[in-house]
Amino acid sequence: MDKVKLILEILENKIKMKKIISLATFVILFTAVFFSCGKEQSVPDCQKNNYGILEVKNDFTESVELRIDGVLKGTLKVGETKKFTLQAGLTYSIYAEEEEYFLLPDDTWSFNINVVQCQTITRRLTP
Repeated sequence: MDKVKLILEILENKIKMKKIISLATFVILFTAVFFSCGKEQSVPDCQKNNYGILEVKNDFTESVELRIDGVLKGTLKVGETKKFTLQAGLTYSIYAEEEEYFLLPDDTWSFNINVVQCQTITRRLTP
């Protein structure tokens, strides 16, 4: 009779252990699903704020003044690169002119760009 009680007790312990393991597995899976679903997917800043980047490099032998839609944005020295954040979905007129020197004709560049969200457009000013 003692052997039967011992076998029944072992079986009861195994059943309890299986229930504990099943419960622990459920808790772990539930926690993983709960915390992963609650996180917001990260959206790039350029997508949230609808912008793209214009990158201009001065490969000319002189400094140039750069204008975007007629607004002076600064001077690019020889070899210098500048980046400009512009609203996506628009077309911009870009105009660059060699800094003025007395009695010498200035070199100029002009082009239009369409800014695409989250993309960088690179333009090189060359002689």
